[in-house]
Amino acid sequence: VPSAALALKESAFQGTLEIDLGNLSASDPSPLEPSDKAAFLRDPSPTLLITAQRIAQSLMGEVFSLPVVQSSVGVLAQLPPPSTRLPREKPFPQPKPETKWQKFAKEKGITKQKRSKAVWDDDAGEWKRRFGFKRTNDENDIHFVEAKAGDDPTSDPFAEAKTAKKERVAKNSAKYLKNLQGADKGGLKVGEGVKLPPSVALSSSLPFEGSRSGEQGKKVVSKDKVAVKTSKDIATVSTASLGKFDKKLSGEKAGKPVGKRRQFLPVTDQTQEKKLLQATVSKVLKKESENILNVEKAVKNHITDGHIANREKKRKTEGKGKSEGKRISNKKRKT
Repeated sequence: VPSAALALKESAFQGTLEIDLGNLSASDPSPLEPSDKAAFLRDPSPTLLITAQRIAQSLMGEVFSLPVVQSSVGVLAQLPPPSTRLPREKPFPQPKPETKWQKFAKEKGITKQKRSKAVWDDDAGEWKRRFGFKRTNDENDIHFVEAKAGDDPTSDPFAEAKTAKKERVAKNSAKYLKNLQGADKGGLKVGEGVKLPPSVALSSSLPFEGSRSGEQGKKVVSKDKVAVKTSKDIATVSTASLGKFDKKLSGEKAGKPVGKRRQFLPVTDQTQEKKLLQATVSKVLKKESENILNVEKAVKNHITDGHIANREKKRKTEGKGKSEGKRISNKKRKT
């Protein structure tokens, strides 16, 4: 390694270099010499090739001088931390929109306390998970429920527990969609890979919004009219007939067909199939004929052949006229 580093330094770049071993990069900040400027402008390739080769040799010479470590793949050089700050590949992520509970907790000064994942189960006498598989107080592990004095003897406590759980899940889902709708109205991104349902996206784009407190017709600025039109187009073609037999409102325009509809040739009538085959063959022959026959060259040859034929005809006609004139003059002389 020392001999290789010495050989690289001998053939290295002679000048000032800005070397960043952390990023394995090197550059020459000095301007081009006036004597080399004319040759560089004529053909920059040799100058750039030689300069890049010497700078790379200088960089490898610095790498060989670094401390090394042994590994399973061989000897590796320990690179120092990078000194050049590179720009970000992607923009900074936007802050996530706050939910109603987060806003309420911030106003009231409530701090979130992290709870432990494990909980002591008195019935089982062991530590169990708070949520997930084999959690504590799992409904599937309850085999009987103690009846109270005021309970209905005909009611099923297991069915009631299942129904209550479904209601809780539906309530949490409604709150989640409401938070997404509020974030979409505020112009914030709802998250990576999160797509608003059509009903929520449509309601967040409408110009009016109602509330549970009874304030109806509250004016809201519409920020996405395209979403309303898209939802309307989707609803128009959501029936089995793609909206063909649906009742139209007064002044409603017919929606545009979505996508391409496949067309099949009739089984009994073969005329359309023959026309299609003839059109395909004509198209292929026309494409091949353009490659085989040069139309411009053929027209030029035809015009040239016509000119040559006209010259030959004119030459023969002039020669015939001269010979007849000679015969007439000879007859006059004899007479």
